[in-house]
Amino acid sequence: MVKDAEAKSYPYVPTTALHPGKMLIEYLEAYDWSQRELARRTDISSKTISEICSCQAPISITTALKLEPIFDRPAHFWSNLQRNHDELIARSAQRIEKPARSRWSSSFPVSDLKRYDLIDSIEDPDQDALLRFFKVSSPKAWATIWQSKKIYLRKSNLNDLNIESVSSWIRTSEIAASRIETNELDRDKLRAKIPLMRKQSTAPLESSLRSLQQICASAGVAFVGNPLLKSTGIKGCAMWLSPKKALIALSTWLGTDDQLWFTFFHEVGHLLMHCKSNVIFLDNATLNLTDSDTDITMRAVENEANQFAMDTLIPPAPLSQFIDSTSVSENDIRSFAEEQEISPGIVLGRLQHEKVIPHSEMNHLKIGIEWDHK
Repeated sequence: MVKDAEAKSYPYVPTTALHPGKMLIEYLEAYDWSQRELARRTDISSKTISEICSCQAPISITTALKLEPIFDRPAHFWSNLQRNHDELIARSAQRIEKPARSRWSSSFPVSDLKRYDLIDSIEDPDQDALLRFFKVSSPKAWATIWQSKKIYLRKSNLNDLNIESVSSWIRTSEIAASRIETNELDRDKLRAKIPLMRKQSTAPLESSLRSLQQICASAGVAFVGNPLLKSTGIKGCAMWLSPKKALIALSTWLGTDDQLWFTFFHEVGHLLMHCKSNVIFLDNATLNLTDSDTDITMRAVENEANQFAMDTLIPPAPLSQFIDSTSVSENDIRSFAEEQEISPGIVLGRLQHEKVIPHSEMNHLKIGIEWDHK
């Protein structure tokens, strides 16, 4: 993921801004008018004029328009003075909040976000860069956004979840997805594309992932790969970005092709069976769901997605016949994979899961994955 390489300008930010009431006093002195005289000429109450001159009230657009013919200065002269003053006051209030914002930003994987060019590494303080990254105005607004999302994670104790890191990974996925044009989300079309998506596992990895992205986009799903961020432990994610667009994101934690394809179809299963508005499924793509790491509600959902991925990659009947037919050799695996139109690594991974072959054997059949984030 690469940020635009355009040179950025740095506008002058003043440290002081004159309240327009002080400028109004100077004009009154130049014309040798009293505040009461100005009130009569503008049809504005003496109280309002007094409050403006004492810097207790702003100059509104209506007032600026009334001052325009009297002092022969355009209305935007007065409104710009007011705007500059108001902006400076607001920025001063932000500076007071800086220490709290700095403490907030220290909880995020800032070094990883900088390393992958996801936030500015030089131009902004970390807290300002994070606000821009999340498109929020304050840490409080960030908390409101992420507390409103329903995150499904197979850990039974969500208090162990590092929400700052997880939200950064999800936000990275959202940004990547925003750059992918898709058709309108159509789950029936997505289901119909499964055989074509499955077949991509036999192609060279780079071209298969590119084709997979195009196939997903045709059904309204943005498919992205994202770097692994500190303290996330995420292998995959599925969610609706809107009623018309969904997201599947995979992490660099997926080191071999069997893990990639299982996790991908696990997330497809979530989209087809479980996803709805404002719900995010985060997965570590393990096939083993125990009481110690999964609550009872998530266990059923995850088991459904696991079964969907397993049955999609290798249908149960031919797998059972293959396992029962003979002792399984490397040539047998390659032949069976060719028959099923999937990669040998996927077959090996499933056989290792079924304890037909030890996890230490034949791993050269799996394809290692090198992710390019640039």
